[in-house]
Amino acid sequence: MSAIANGWWLAAAFFSLVTALAHIFVGGRQIAAPLLAARTLHPIVRYTHYYCWHLVTIVLLALVLAFAGAGAGRLAGDLAIAATVFAVLATVWSLALVTMMGMSFRLMPQWALFVPVALCGLAGWAL
Repeated sequence: MSAIANGWWLAAAFFSLVTALAHIFVGGRQIAAPLLAARTLHPIVRYTHYYCWHLVTIVLLALVLAFAGAGAGRLAGDLAIAATVFAVLATVWSLALVTMMGMSFRLMPQWALFVPVALCGLAGWAL
């Protein structure tokens, strides 16, 4: 464990919190609620997706804890490095998915939420 604070990782924790709150409140209303209401989907499909929705919520909140703990010097920096790798991969996958499916970057903005997390994580990693 490092006792040295890392402002970049604290910033990544803030952006991770923003991402988690957007997922919970905006995405919950625009994605999760319609998913649960989609009676044309088999219940196993519907509830498996809803389960995955909550797994994403858990992972996003874990990013907040990893970056905040490592940024404050209370947790090992390896946690913030792992969170950074996740944020970079989430950014890349989001951009790839939008591109491969011919979607709008504006209508699928997940990438924009992960970019500041990834950049701050990388900057903190470089310290």
